[in-house]
Amino acid sequence: MTTAPASRSIWIDNARIIAIFAVVLLHVAARFVYANPGGNINWWFADIYDAAVRWGVPVFAMVSGALLLDPGRQESLGTYYKKRVLRVAVPIVFWSVLYYFWGTVPGMLRGEMPPLMPFVYKLMEGTPFYHLWFLYMILGFYVFAPFIRKAMTACSVRELFVLDGLLFFFAAAHVAHGYWVGNATDALATDKFLVYLPYFIAGHLVKEHIRPPRPWILATIFVLSVTAAALGRYVLYQITGVPNELEPYAYANLSLFVIPMALSMCLLLRQMERPLFSEAFVKTAGPLTFGIYLIHPAIWDLCPPFAAVSDWLPPDRLSPGLSIPLQAVLVFTLSLAASWALSKIKYVNKLVV
Repeated sequence: MTTAPASRSIWIDNARIIAIFAVVLLHVAARFVYANPGGNINWWFADIYDAAVRWGVPVFAMVSGALLLDPGRQESLGTYYKKRVLRVAVPIVFWSVLYYFWGTVPGMLRGEMPPLMPFVYKLMEGTPFYHLWFLYMILGFYVFAPFIRKAMTACSVRELFVLDGLLFFFAAAHVAHGYWVGNATDALATDKFLVYLPYFIAGHLVKEHIRPPRPWILATIFVLSVTAAALGRYVLYQITGVPNELEPYAYANLSLFVIPMALSMCLLLRQMERPLFSEAFVKTAGPLTFGIYLIHPAIWDLCPPFAAVSDWLPPDRLSPGLSIPLQAVLVFTLSLAASWALSKIKYVNKLVV
């Protein structure tokens, strides 16, 4: 996801829309994972859906790299920061405050005042709400993109591939070590973008220098990666006895399962030459992916049927194999509508596009 203008390659607009739907589907499936005992049929449906869309955020990071590392960009630092960084910094402040207090509403209804220091700590960690860490990652990309872009011009294409391979290796090792020692999250908001730099640079390589393999090869890699991630979570459950671990290593964005999944999906999307559904849909939905990402957790929480996924459309009425994507489509549609409505309001529109 990026807040850059919509006039760009068709595949990038398609990728943004498909990736944001993948993120919504991920969050819907995750609740089914937590609502069902590990290993039963409903858990397996949720696990497979959850595994199959773990590429969503990495693809957003690659799309950002494809746009921000474009060597054709010619603008001063002042102009760049005014256009890009401020457009992310303001929404970060607004949505961080909103979602922190959103999470404290039950306590406030009981007359409890939300404590200030936990909010400060969550801001420092870049996690005022579970999905907002992404904004801090994007902000890091925006801040350093001009310097990374200039540094890349001094490298040959081969050197860029070597650099990105090394970054993937060290980032994947960092993440694996974090899970091994029991500290899988970054300490500060400023750290969020660092381990995602290989995806950021990969987006530039996908756009400018990689000739995508045949679709069947990429599809095979994707399916094998999804299968490995889904089975990997089950194996971890068997080992640890914790079926619904919040984010097992198999689902980490820089795990050995998700890296090939994300790269193969991005290369598949790179080969899409036609607008998704229609040109009008892409023109409308593409710029609103930022808003959809920000709004969809609130839409998900506001609708009572969504809050009790184990009760709504239970298996004896409709299998999770159908109810999970149906709920994701509904949440996506409502979030798109809300984002579109807010984008029509002066000043407020800066918070969603």
